[in-house]
Amino acid sequence: MRAWGSFLSPLCSAASLLAAVHAQQYQGTPSANTLPPVDGATVEFFRINDTLGRNSTLINYFSLDSDHDRSKVTRALLINTAFDGRPDIHFRAARDARNLATLNNSAVQRETAAILVPLWFDPGDNVQGDALVWTEGANYSTGDDNLHPADRAVSSFDVMDQILQWFDSEYPNLAEIVVAGHSLGGQATHRHAAVGAVLPLRPQVKVVHYIADPSSYVWLSRSRPGPLPRSHCPGFDDWRDGLSNYPLDYSAELVAAGAGAVLARFQIRNVVFAHGLNDTGENAATCGPFTTGATRKDRMLNFIKEFPPDPEDNVDFLPGVSHNTHEVFTSEAGVQRLFLDNFDGSGWRAPDMGPRQTSFDSPDPGPRDHKHRYEILPHELCS
Repeated sequence: MRAWGSFLSPLCSAASLLAAVHAQQYQGTPSANTLPPVDGATVEFFRINDTLGRNSTLINYFSLDSDHDRSKVTRALLINTAFDGRPDIHFRAARDARNLATLNNSAVQRETAAILVPLWFDPGDNVQGDALVWTEGANYSTGDDNLHPADRAVSSFDVMDQILQWFDSEYPNLAEIVVAGHSLGGQATHRHAAVGAVLPLRPQVKVVHYIADPSSYVWLSRSRPGPLPRSHCPGFDDWRDGLSNYPLDYSAELVAAGAGAVLARFQIRNVVFAHGLNDTGENAATCGPFTTGATRKDRMLNFIKEFPPDPEDNVDFLPGVSHNTHEVFTSEAGVQRLFLDNFDGSGWRAPDMGPRQTSFDSPDPGPRDHKHRYEILPHELCS
């Protein structure tokens, strides 16, 4: 990766970018691209800053026109794409989930629920100009710096932070932001939840990480449940599967503080784990995930057993759903988490959904309010 140089801390880094992000709307440089048209979406160019203050452009599908009424937006989604790298497919899945949500709550409309899906990587190398591109899905999902443009360097996790800050600064009545991903997008979302900066968002804005059927989780200790013994996988704890040999400047101080510090960071997040019960896949890019479970389902169950979710978090099982983003997002539980929970800002969330799968995964006892988890102010971050 290209070095950014050291910075005081991931928290101070996030705060220092806030002023620049606040005025960011649609100020990126339009770039030639081959994104197909999608009903209900426009292609927008967002300005992204690296830690040296240099500008680049992130290409996105966005559900709102540039002149939309910001006061109407109460929900915003940032969708992380799967290995196919197709933001059009993921936008359609989120759009269709929103349309289903409208049937349950007429307040959920295009003008009240913003959907943003970045073009994280471009397998065809068709992006030009100063548009940000990562080499492939695995790199964006681990927080690596961009590949293009060559004279800019920004972690994909820093980009996510800037988008969250932009949502917070632009929408005065925003109640909740959902960072959502399925498959490789779930990996990106989970890793961002683990090492992402604590952002100085307004207390009333809740951030939820929706993690659906990743093939691997960043394990927050050196223990592993198997079935593959650690001795059979020498790099079992290397970063993306664990916290050793962490190569990023982003949140380097947090990770250097140890697994306990990262676990504490993860535990302040609002998290939803989701698994499609027809997803029986076991594939993984490295041997590391097999030290945490034989299949995607096993890995999720082992993770929540080893690191039990907060009572305010959710664990959902989706009957009849396979390893398919559209099926996950448009499932009853997917629609609930992406759009209906806390839509009015009351904090209300549905209890865990779907049939329980293990004795330790008892269903949540019922709806509950959330506590505010983002009440740190910028001056407290860097003092």
